[in-house]
Amino acid sequence: MLGGVEATPIAEIESGARVRVAGRVRQAASSPLRSKLSDRECVYWDVRADAADAPLESDAQDFWVEDATGRALVRAGALSVRLRQHRREDYLEQIVSDVDAVGVRIRELKDQLREQGPDHARLTAERRRLAKVATLLCAMRAEANGNVHLGGDANGQRAWIERNAHLADDGPGAASVKMRVKRRVERLEVALEVGQRVEVEGFAEVTPVPAGYGGASGGYRTAPTCLTLRADDRPVLVLGVGEAAPAPREAPPARTTAAPSPRPAEDAGVDRRLYGLLAVTLLLAALSFLITRG
Repeated sequence: MLGGVEATPIAEIESGARVRVAGRVRQAASSPLRSKLSDRECVYWDVRADAADAPLESDAQDFWVEDATGRALVRAGALSVRLRQHRREDYLEQIVSDVDAVGVRIRELKDQLREQGPDHARLTAERRRLAKVATLLCAMRAEANGNVHLGGDANGQRAWIERNAHLADDGPGAASVKMRVKRRVERLEVALEVGQRVEVEGFAEVTPVPAGYGGASGGYRTAPTCLTLRADDRPVLVLGVGEAAPAPREAPPARTTAAPSPRPAEDAGVDRRLYGLLAVTLLLAALSFLITRG
């Protein structure tokens, strides 16, 4: 069960309602797709800037989802694939940590400013900067959660964050800003592979099986049918897909080792003469040893 909604065994589902099922992905089409970044066989893939963002590119084909009681055909015309948000949670934890650090530093500055020392102007400027950093972090947290904290809308908020990110180049907030930059630059991929366990929510109805899919009920005299999950006023929701994998980096070019150059013929001749002299020297030494012993 994901998202607090109970899955229904496929054999117990009736047509005409939006339902959720849980099972494993089985291929329906004669050949699978191949994901764009990692070249994995799959029934769905997408590429996105971050796990919380909408896909930048995607491709999908119909697939079966199978549990212990039966199987249902998932129509891929309108899919919404939800990722487990491990990356988002790590990012949010870092933001919370930085917000706490900013709060601690602002309280320290308040205490120091009460003393009216020679650094009053510098401390005041730092306090004002950190107040803006706190606002920046709140906006980044809202952005990660799909909310708007300032700027009027998502685009305005994103622009404000990017204009003010330099305020946290050093000190509290810097780690969160660096994580955000990495999240915005790095392309992630999710691929829905055969055998993967998922939960699928869609509008259920019994329909004829598309040609070439197989795995349906029906006999010689009756057209094969199957339980189908399709979009209604909402897309088909796919939950539980594993976290997206970072785009693979290009492999460095293989190093080639040059073959040794052939040795000149005169060098080989010199070697043979040296070996001959060495053999003669050893022979003379052996004879001298025998004569001495005799």
